[in-house]
Amino acid sequence: SSGAGSASQRAIGTGVMGGMITATVLAVFFVPVFFVVVRSLFKDSERQRKMRAHELDGKRPPPAAAASAEGGRHD
Repeated sequence: SSGAGSASQRAIGTGVMGGMITATVLAVFFVPVFFVVVRSLFKDSERQRKMRAHELDGKRPPPAAAASAEGGRHD
């Protein structure tokens, strides 16, 4: 294009198009990858917490049984 202000319009248009393309690429690729990574981190942490709780279930008596085994409460 030519005429008054054509250089500034070209600069603004380049910035706008670059921003739109960048936003689209980030939305299509980065956001899903980021979601999967964060989900897997929390899933592993939750899995480990459940495994620890399951391991402790067999080794530790419930609080009521522990109190009766000790002869009741000692306040």
